Amino acid sequence: DGKSQKTYLLGGVVYFANTPDFCKLFDPAGDPSVVVADFSNCEVADYSAFFALNRVGKRYKDLGKVFIISLAERDYEFYERLGSGLPDIAGVVFKPPLEQPAQPAVFQLPEGAGEKIANAKAAPGDCDMEGGRGPVGQAEKRLRGERKVQEAGGTLPGQVTE
Repeated sequence: DGKSQKTYLLGGVVYFANTPDFCKLFDPAGDPSVVVADFSNCEVADYSAFFALNRVGKRYKDLGKVFIISLAERDYEFYERLGSGLPDIAGVVFKPPLEQPAQPAVFQLPEGAGEKIANAKAAPGDCDMEGGRGPVGQAEKRLRGERKVQEAGGTLPGQVTE
């Protein structure tokens, strides 16, 4: 298949409530022989999360694959406190996170697109998937209402006047 390694870059928080979904993120049977799970942008919040990580490690181990885990420093300290309670990932957990320098996203607009964007007029609710009823549309309506109150010389709840 040409791929010798796969890296999972994880973000967010792994904790007891989402461990079943977390375990489903990995595909030991379909992954290459070396898999890296980079948790540098993720928090492993509790014992359940570490035990789920151990179960994932066992699945890779049973298939004869290498599963390497890179944890943020705070999570690595938590992992060390667990001691030998995680035998299937013993020896493959490391800190600090793997060296992956952050690179800013670069987006190049096609020629002339800047003018089109600058001259475009968005209709209320354009960015709202629920036609003005969702959170974006509601915020737009609230802001328009606040502007009308202020334009009429009124004050808003919680607004301090001098």
